[in-house]
Amino acid sequence: MRRLLEELFSKYYKDVYTYLYSLSRDASLSEDLAQEVFLEVVKSIAAFRGESDIKTWLFSIARHKWYSYLRK
Repeated sequence: MRRLLEELFSKYYKDVYTYLYSLSRDASLSEDLAQEVFLEVVKSIAAFRGESDIKTWLFSIARHKWYSYLRK
């Protein structure tokens, strides 16, 4: 499990960060939200059913983190 999480982080962190930066235009905020995305991945990887591409799932989490930030 740990190796899978490490692979996901190394492969997709930059993409998730770039997506969040395109929404926020704030490097610090994008880093914080990207870290929150991967914390959520750690919590919920067992619930991933594989019905979509893993990158789609990650971006969905990122989008939800962005919306949560906007609501605050």
